[in-house]
Amino acid sequence: MDSLRSLSSPTALVIRSGEPKYIAARHVVPGDIVMIKPGDVVPADIRLFSVANLEIDEALLTGEALPVAKTTDTLATRPGPAGDIIPIGVGDRINLAYASTNVSKGRGSGVVVATGMGTQVGAIALAMNSRKKEEKQDEDGNRLPLWSRVYEKLMLWLGLRTGTPLQIKYAQTNSSGLIAH
Repeated sequence: MDSLRSLSSPTALVIRSGEPKYIAARHVVPGDIVMIKPGDVVPADIRLFSVANLEIDEALLTGEALPVAKTTDTLATRPGPAGDIIPIGVGDRINLAYASTNVSKGRGSGVVVATGMGTQVGAIALAMNSRKKEEKQDEDGNRLPLWSRVYEKLMLWLGLRTGTPLQIKYAQTNSSGLIAH
C-alpha cells in the first residue's frame, strides 16, 4: 500500500544543502531550487533561471492548445497612460513555470516564488471560493437558509429574475431602436 501511495503523491526534485533530493511537493517552500523534466507536474510557481528546450502545457491556466516554450530572459514592461507599469498577463510570462502545469519537453531549473494559495492556481481557487460565498449570503453577510437559496436558483432558472431569453432579446433589440412602436 505504501508504494501505491508514493506513486500517487506528487514529488519534486529540489536542491537543498547543495544536494538534489526528492521531497513531497507539499513540502516545497519559497526559495527552494526546483529541477523539472518531461512528465513532471510543476510543484509551485517557479522563476526559471536555466532552461534547455523547455515547453510546458499551461492549458489549465491560459487555455493555450499548445505547450509554451519557456525562456530565462527578463520580460520588458511598458508604462501605461498614467505612468504606471502595465502588468504582464499570465500567458505572456514565459520566464515563469506555474504550479499544477505539466512539463511537455525539455528540462529546467528555477527558484520557487509562490506556493499553495499564493500561486496563480491558488488565486483562481480563492476567487471562485469568494464568489460562492457572495452567492450564499444576504446583504448583511449572513448565510441564507437552504430554502431561500433553492428558491433563488429556481427563480433564476425560470427566467423570473433576469427575464426569459425572448424577453432579453426583445429588450436588447428594443433598446437599440430596431423595433418601432
